[in-house]
Amino acid sequence: MTISFVLASTAVYFVVARGLWNIWPISLAIGSPPDLSGEWTGHLYTDTDEYDDEDVVAINELGYGLVKMEATLRIRQSWDRILVELVGPNSTSKSTGATILFDDGPPTLTYNYDNGGDDFHDELDQHAGTTTIEYDSETETLEGTYYTGPKRENYGRLEVERTL
Repeated sequence: MTISFVLASTAVYFVVARGLWNIWPISLAIGSPPDLSGEWTGHLYTDTDEYDDEDVVAINELGYGLVKMEATLRIRQSWDRILVELVGPNSTSKSTGATILFDDGPPTLTYNYDNGGDDFHDELDQHAGTTTIEYDSETETLEGTYYTGPKRENYGRLEVERTL
């Protein structure tokens, strides 16, 4: 009897967590976060020194000039897991941990990432960082800020729109 209950509970958990978590009314009953799965495209605004002054398109809150770069964000999500990959013009970052807060205010995705760097760009060494972006369900956009650790000491913005 106990084994049957554990087996049945495990089966129900996997079915809900992997496939039914984002379908109403199940999503309402279990308190699901918004489904951010898919591909998002837009721009990364970075304070890199790699570009000339004429490439600067804005100034961030810290007074750094920001250069606009194309970026693609790919999110794979289930009820209890989320993986984020950011593909930029020179390298790719992959999440090492992520969370979505959605109780108070707009849903916010925060994730830590590792970036292996790029052998062809000396200034783009391996580094880690954190990104915090807010989800707007009306415009299907994610916007927010990121920063990297002491190896790069880089700050910027990410603005993407869902395309898939």
